[in-house]
Amino acid sequence: MRYGANPLNLSYTAVTGSYNTNIERNLLLRPRIPEDLPEPSDYAIKQIGPEFALIGKSNAGKSSMINLITGNASLAKVSKKPGHTKTINHFLINRKWMLVDCPGYGDQPGYQVSKQERQAWHELTKEYFIQRRSLAHIFLIIDASSKLGSDDVNASTWIHDLGRPWSIIFSKLDVIQAGLPNPIDNMESTIDTLEALTGAIIPSLPTSAATGFGKEGVLKYISSLRQNFKTPLIFK
Repeated sequence: MRYGANPLNLSYTAVTGSYNTNIERNLLLRPRIPEDLPEPSDYAIKQIGPEFALIGKSNAGKSSMINLITGNASLAKVSKKPGHTKTINHFLINRKWMLVDCPGYGDQPGYQVSKQERQAWHELTKEYFIQRRSLAHIFLIIDASSKLGSDDVNASTWIHDLGRPWSIIFSKLDVIQAGLPNPIDNMESTIDTLEALTGAIIPSLPTSAATGFGKEGVLKYISSLRQNFKTPLIFK
């Protein structure tokens, strides 16, 4: 079954805003009741625009990243317990493009979710990445304050193998953990490891949701990706 034929695990929220030097800034949230979001037609893709998916380990700060990008601290709920995101959630930005919040991965402390459920989330997300024609880019969120773990390595590998355009957004650049290298050193070593593993040059962006650092860099990058998204991509 194609991903778009079963939209029951999708929810949809509209976000409107204004422009400032061609960088999207979301100033007003108008939430809608969650509704089915079927596979878009070519016309819908041209009218609504491309989708940008965010995925990461369950405690990597994915929800905080969505709130940072949109400038709305209450848009994506930030939970202290890992595994809060259990569906693929779409946020329509300025009626021109979408941010897509995907379920997290990994086995974290306090993560009271069965392996079967985590596997189901993985399969749903993977199917979305493969078959969603309006998906323009995948952002892998990696915690810069922690050492690179096997969960992030595995995610990088399977995402890269899909052939979809992807990048890394490093989160928590402001967090210093005792006994661990500083976030800048972690970022550099992580990129070196993952580029050696995938054999690719991986674009990366440093951010901090707590301080707002990196927000404009992410928005500029998304803006450039939107401009280069000319036709729907089809991956089978």
